[in-house]
Amino acid sequence: MYITSPSPPSLLLLTGKTLGSLGPFMTLAHDKASLRSWYQLKDAILEGGIPFNRAHGKHLFEYSDMNPSFNNLFTATMTNHATIIMNKIVESYHRHHVHFAFQKDPSSQPAFLNELATPIIGLVREMASGLVRIALKCDKDKESEKKSLRLLQESVWRTYCNGKKCGFATIRECGAKDWEILKAVEPISMGAGVLPVSNNSDGGDGEEQRRSAVMHGEKPQEGAEEDSRV
Repeated sequence: MYITSPSPPSLLLLTGKTLGSLGPFMTLAHDKASLRSWYQLKDAILEGGIPFNRAHGKHLFEYSDMNPSFNNLFTATMTNHATIIMNKIVESYHRHHVHFAFQKDPSSQPAFLNELATPIIGLVREMASGLVRIALKCDKDKESEKKSLRLLQESVWRTYCNGKKCGFATIRECGAKDWEILKAVEPISMGAGVLPVSNNSDGGDGEEQRRSAVMHGEKPQEGAEEDSRV
């Protein structure tokens, strides 16, 4: 008698798994809208631009807004992809905290960079639901604390993750390592992953030497100028 079961990599192709599935990604890759982009790859390399934009005459997010079925498939793909990344890779950074950055455009210095009280392991647990919403509230409840400061000059922010209070976030300066990470993900419009260790990294154990895990989200909208990176 033989008992067979899918291998660990094959399990990622099944749907309905709490660790995420690559099924939606495979479906998206074979969608007609995605396949049309490949015909523009050569011209995009030689002349510049993004293959999808050249094929459809609009940004991916604009196309998604106009095509509900493609939007649902794209959302499922990104949700499962982020879940796999968070559970398999980012979870190893459990001792670290989340850093949140806002940029006017990917090449500009962050207008706002803070460190959340939420540890990485807490963010991983929230990712199990498939969606994470992080909200920051300026802590000015008391009349005596209302100072004449610009919004981005406030140093302490109350943090909410999926509607639950999770401590305070503090503003920090963008250091050389922070800027190096932001420059590394500058050409990426959306995704999650881990940057490799730098060759000139100094000291520290294996976990400390690995470069930060990065999630990046950007959805251009008319009138919107902010680009957020975690």
